[in-house]
Parts: sequence; C-alpha cells; structure tokens
Amino acid sequence: MDVTLDKLREYSHWPKEKPGYDFDDHGWFGDYNAHVLGKFLNDKTRVILEIGSWLGKSARWMLDIAPNAEIICVDTWKGSEELKNEYRLDGLKERFQASCWEYRDRIIMLEMEGILGVHLVSELGITPEVVYIDGSHQYLDVLADLRAIKKCLPDSQVVGDDLTKQFPGVERAINDMGLNIERLGGVWWEVKE
Repeated sequence: MDVTLDKLREYSHWPKEKPGYDFDDHGWFGDYNAHVLGKFLNDKTRVILEIGSWLGKSARWMLDIAPNAEIICVDTWKGSEELKNEYRLDGLKERFQASCWEYRDRIIMLEMEGILGVHLVSELGITPEVVYIDGSHQYLDVLADLRAIKKCLPDSQVVGDDLTKQFPGVERAINDMGLNIERLGGVWWEVKE
C-alpha cells in the first residue's frame, strides 16, 4: 500500500458493518464510458480519481478493468439538482457503501465537493493516472473542477461524461478552459499533446 494513499484513508469513513441496503447497480455508466475509459485503464493503473460516484457503478467497473488500482471517490452523496426527486437520495452514501462493499479495501471515499478532493489529493502528492469527472453538471462546478485538475494534477488523463445538450454547463466549461478533447457520444477525454 502506498503511504500517501494510507494518509488519504484517514479522510475515508467506511462503516464496520455493511449498511442495510441491497446492492444497487443503478447508474448511467454505459458502453461509451467503458470504451473510452478502457483506453486509459489497465493492470498497470495504480490510482484513479473519480469526481461524482453516485452508487459506485463506474467505480466498480474501473476497479475490475484495473485490478491493481485503488480509486478515490469524491462525492457529497447529496445528489444534484436534476436528481432532487430521486428516491435513492435517502441514504445515498450508505447505498453506495452497500453496493461497493466488496471493493471497500480499494475505494477511498472522500465526502466533499470535487474541487476540495482534487486539492487534497494534490496536497498529499498523489497523482492519479486517470481523473474521471461525472459530478455536478453546473457550469461553475465543472469549471472549478477542471481548473483544479489542470492546476493541481496536470499529468493526469482527464475523462468526463455528460457532454450533451441536456447539460450545457459541461460543454461551456470545457470550451472556456480551451481543452483539446475528443468525444464518443457524451463521453469525452482530453487529448494530450
């Protein structure tokens, strides 16, 4: 185990016993996400940072495709504006923990905004190979996350989701950052030069 990841675990709080929710595979992780992330994850990947984890569907997939990696899942586990009527918001963090219970030794949960998670990871000297952004879709939140990533984790490969008409803030933030990207459906990734 990496000493800096052990330090980060001090911020992660898994319960001693599995929360009383059934496994829930709900999420928006699909074939395009898997195809794009599969380009950047493999058995050599050691650290992944995910901003926005919901119930852990994408986190579990990434850990399966990168069997030697640990993932830092940054989320408030409060949901977002577009999900305000979603019944899973009740106990969302505990639902995440129950659905990811078998992976708990490889998941570091940071219950905070994305920008704070990026800064904490950077301050501890951790450089994830991949940063996957699928958190808030609000322009200012996406912009803040991208600015923090570019400043604090410039060597990390950035991959994101929801570059769609439904979430115009995502596209606006990417454009305002001047990122050189490619996309497959709503999934995008920064092209490193």
